[in-house]
Amino acid sequence: MCIYSNVSTIWIPALSTHLSKARANPKSYPSYLSPSSQNEMIGCSASKVRTEVVKSVQNACYCAICLDTTTDASRQDQLSVIVRYVNPAGGINEELLDMVNANDMTAEGLFSTVKDTLDKYQLDIQNIRGQGYDGCSTMAGFWSSDEDARIDTVCPFYPLFRSST
Repeated sequence: MCIYSNVSTIWIPALSTHLSKARANPKSYPSYLSPSSQNEMIGCSASKVRTEVVKSVQNACYCAICLDTTTDASRQDQLSVIVRYVNPAGGINEELLDMVNANDMTAEGLFSTVKDTLDKYQLDIQNIRGQGYDGCSTMAGFWSSDEDARIDTVCPFYPLFRSST
């Protein structure tokens, strides 16, 4: 049995009942545990969580973005777009907004990817008040010859924070 069902049954008694019935009579009671079904459930859950994150960021008005790249198993560069914002209680929240393919690793390409991602979730780039990176100078646009490709030329209200970790 897959990890998804083992972990989920701990917190969801109805799922435990469903899986017991599916194991007892698999031909007439589908389990919905195929990889495609699991991916669909994960996708639906992610969509719901992302919708709540976007609402929270929009309600906060201003936020900071943190970006990091990593290479996935298929050797595709992935860009993590993380948002930080202040919740109504005054606490700081940090949430993953999206993981997107980073096809162009230049400053201009990364800017375009970030802008497209913010547009996709209807988050106004003018409301960004901070940016953080993993120390990669390209992400900050230091080596870009196209000044218009830099986020700080579009929204100059926030500082750049770099991490050397």
